[in-house]
Amino acid sequence: MTIMANKTIGLLLILFLKLPVFCQDNEQNLFRLALSQTLKEEYNQALSNFDEVIRLNPSNWDAYLYRSLCNLKIKSYKKTIEDCNVVVKNNPLSAKAYYYRGVAKGGLNNHTAAIADFNDAIAVEPNEDLYYFERGNSFFMTSDYPSAINDFTIAIAKNPEEGKYHYKLGVVHYLNGDRGVACKDLQKSAEKGFLDAYDLMKFYCK
Repeated sequence: MTIMANKTIGLLLILFLKLPVFCQDNEQNLFRLALSQTLKEEYNQALSNFDEVIRLNPSNWDAYLYRSLCNLKIKSYKKTIEDCNVVVKNNPLSAKAYYYRGVAKGGLNNHTAAIADFNDAIAVEPNEDLYYFERGNSFFMTSDYPSAINDFTIAIAKNPEEGKYHYKLGVVHYLNGDRGVACKDLQKSAEKGFLDAYDLMKFYCK
């Protein structure tokens, strides 16, 4: 065997031994890039990179989770649900996976199933106001106004500065026949900077 052949075999062995580290580094770099693209709302680019991360490491559950978020943002609801199914199967305590899946099911007008997912998200993270708000939206869409009012009220208690929460509470109070209360909610919403409230106040609160 020649010296060149020995060197070639040696180099191949070195590359082979270093391959797992290289793949891990490449995976992490791609994952960081995809997260950055997600934050910049470059969802299609992020999706391509999350796809590659998962190809490199099919057990990277965070990549599935954030890929589901990207799909949710572009309203690819079925793909969102598929990725969230993978996440919750392998990490049953992923509140965000239940939450994203619930929003996706709501987007498909399956609000009863969405409520079940929001229940699971709340069971894991009971202090997250957004989970109550989205569950309230699903109750609202099924015309369960008392449950919607309860969830919007909880969301406001946890995050009183979010004008959108006061706005939705005002809408459901109005539809539930409580015009006076609704106008107070809308006024609070407007004061919090949610400007859509002013438009409804012109009609609801004359």
